[in-house]
Amino acid sequence: MGNGSSSTSWPTGNGEAAGLIRNYGWDSSPLGPSQRWTPSLRTTVDLMLASGAQIVLFCGPDFVALYNDAYAPTIGDKHPRALGRPARENWAELWEDLEPLLSGVLTTGKTFSAKDRPFYIERSGGVGETVYFDVSYSAVRAQDGSVEAVLCVVSETTARVLQRRDCARASGGSGRWSTPAPTSSTA
Repeated sequence: MGNGSSSTSWPTGNGEAAGLIRNYGWDSSPLGPSQRWTPSLRTTVDLMLASGAQIVLFCGPDFVALYNDAYAPTIGDKHPRALGRPARENWAELWEDLEPLLSGVLTTGKTFSAKDRPFYIERSGGVGETVYFDVSYSAVRAQDGSVEAVLCVVSETTARVLQRRDCARASGGSGRWSTPAPTSSTA
């Protein structure tokens, strides 16, 4: 079975993100040439690119970002600039929030997950907004067991959170809709 080590055929996949990763100048990046990446990292990249879920992979101590086509819309106009760059460069507005989550997984190997987790992000023309995601950040381990990357599977839930908030306001905060009791009329 092939290991996908050919730089012209790896990573597999035909999407935009696969093409960007395939043609990126990795030799001058913190990750170094992709031909030297560990088998587990290369396999994780292939799995990420094939997935329909929104996935970003933060690699190494600089948390270099790799992501799939499904994830790209979640970062707006940071795409494609964020690909192949340390997270601190492109997520500066939320770095104080994001860095401890990523570092926690990188240093402990323990998964972090949350529902409707708020993040403040500038994703459209530098305009900041609070958005919500269901998140699962898990360790990608090298063959020696060390954590070499953090795999982040996310699903934006902003619309759901805002809808619940609107419903709560409409119901006076009780979480229940109030409707007037039917009345009977007599002629």
